[in-house]
Amino acid sequence: MEIVITNFTPEKIDVEQLQALGIVIIVEKWQDFIFDFAVLSSLEPQTPQRGDTLTWGTLVFGVAPINDEIYNFTTSTRKRIRLHAKQVG
Repeated sequence: MEIVITNFTPEKIDVEQLQALGIVIIVEKWQDFIFDFAVLSSLEPQTPQRGDTLTWGTLVFGVAPINDEIYNFTTSTRKRIRLHAKQVG
């Protein structure tokens, strides 16, 4: 499934790996997308799944888990969602 979101807040995450000499190497670039959960109401299934893609301009991101979590809610009322994605194209 391709997810198209026009009104979201991007949050960049770099997953780092420390080397023995104290040099930091960035091994992966992640992008979280924070948006209203209602955007997903027309999709089936309504929750994002591993392998779904999200297009942001000319960049393509694959929905992927961080610590076995693909998304989480940012509010206790579950109105906003934070979707984890990794740039794939």
